[in-house]
Amino acid sequence: MGTSETPGHTPGTTSDRSPQRSTERDERTGRAAAAQRMQRQHEYVDLQIKQAMERGDFDDALAHWRALKAQATPGSEDARAVDAIIAEVESKKTADAGAAKSLSIAGRVELDPKLKSRAAPDDTVFVFARAVEGPRMPLAILRLKARDLPASFQLDDSMRMAPEWKLSKAARVIVEARVSKSGSALPASGDLRGVSAPTKPGDADVRVVIGDVVP
Repeated sequence: MGTSETPGHTPGTTSDRSPQRSTERDERTGRAAAAQRMQRQHEYVDLQIKQAMERGDFDDALAHWRALKAQATPGSEDARAVDAIIAEVESKKTADAGAAKSLSIAGRVELDPKLKSRAAPDDTVFVFARAVEGPRMPLAILRLKARDLPASFQLDDSMRMAPEWKLSKAARVIVEARVSKSGSALPASGDLRGVSAPTKPGDADVRVVIGDVVP
């Protein structure tokens, strides 16, 4: 009696290989999905780098490029290309820092003698620059103590509160100094304040006299 076979089925036909083909199809699908995820990741990183460069946040851009380099094969063409870009960004960062220093604002802040009795030695003094036109957010800020007055000051982009707001990019600014009784950056009744005349980045002879009381 011969071996029983399923009618219409020949050993080694497509039905025997269907599980293998299914596995291969799953592997291809998995590789395609992984490639898509990688593509989306690179697009996201490219966008983050572009936005960082546009706002002049070179440290953020460098962090993204270094993360990409860590994914590249050492010594590969991709790794060498990323190294070249990192060197270029670092060069731009150095040049930008030099330009920012040359467009700083410097001067002297002092307390009007008539208000000296109202300032305690440990009161906080905020010295900051803000744009004449535009948001009132300080472009650069320095913190002193009332005991330091009178004092020389210098404000530049390294003292900025947000990456996108730069003193060196402002057309005209004013410098304000405020003695805060509470230590808060927000003005309060009883604080002492003074404001300079409008000036431009690069001015090294700004004078601020703290002579008013915040009502």
